[in-house]
Amino acid sequence: MAKTFPSEVLNFINDCLKISPKVISIKTTADKIEGENFILFLHPYSSYGETINDAPNTSKKTLHIFEDLWQSRTEIYKNKIQSILGSNQTIAARACQIVKLDKINADAFFNKNHLHQSTTAGHKYGLIYKNKLVAAISFSKSRVMTDGQIYYRSYELIRFSNQLGYTVTGGLNKLLKHFIEEKNVQHLMTYIDLNWGDGKAFLDFGFKENGQVLEIESYVDPSTHQRSKENNLASNQQLLKVPHLGSKKLILDLRNY
Repeated sequence: MAKTFPSEVLNFINDCLKISPKVISIKTTADKIEGENFILFLHPYSSYGETINDAPNTSKKTLHIFEDLWQSRTEIYKNKIQSILGSNQTIAARACQIVKLDKINADAFFNKNHLHQSTTAGHKYGLIYKNKLVAAISFSKSRVMTDGQIYYRSYELIRFSNQLGYTVTGGLNKLLKHFIEEKNVQHLMTYIDLNWGDGKAFLDFGFKENGQVLEIESYVDPSTHQRSKENNLASNQQLLKVPHLGSKKLILDLRNY
């Protein structure tokens, strides 16, 4: 099979299945790879500029894989696929210690382990297992919200990620509970990238859906796999419009009315 983007993804999955302790059957089409509990949607450069249909109504885990990000952030996608297939090393959150992270360590962790890398954050925490940082989370500083009769303070959950190769069971819950208790959080919000997942772990924690947000249009140069917010098609005919499902806004409201 030629080393095209879809075949690279399929070859990686087949390699994972060879060493998987459980038998997983898959079926493939030109634009997706489907198993019993997952669907991976493939978006090669030839499909850029097209509109992605709404997320399917399914209980299966879904993941949209884009050729430019597969090429530039390969290990992140491979780790996500391994997690979906259940082949990551699993650690229980109760075996981990919570620590505060400084900017240097938080940036290094998210730049390596998060698809969208690091960004500015006011509060950063991690989970340590056997002297190794295996998960991290970041939040904004609180903001005064004036969308009601009574002003209140809200935080934004900005980033959460496990270390590549690991799945920390209960890690998100443990870090969220710690932050809420430490800061006496009454209101928390976050955005779920619908290309990456449906936010089930957040909904299970108690977050509620609060609408969908359209993404700002972005473009990519297929020769470098670099994205840009600027559409310079007039000067560079190589730029392609990146398709996107958008993001879902989630709210955790703990205020006592």
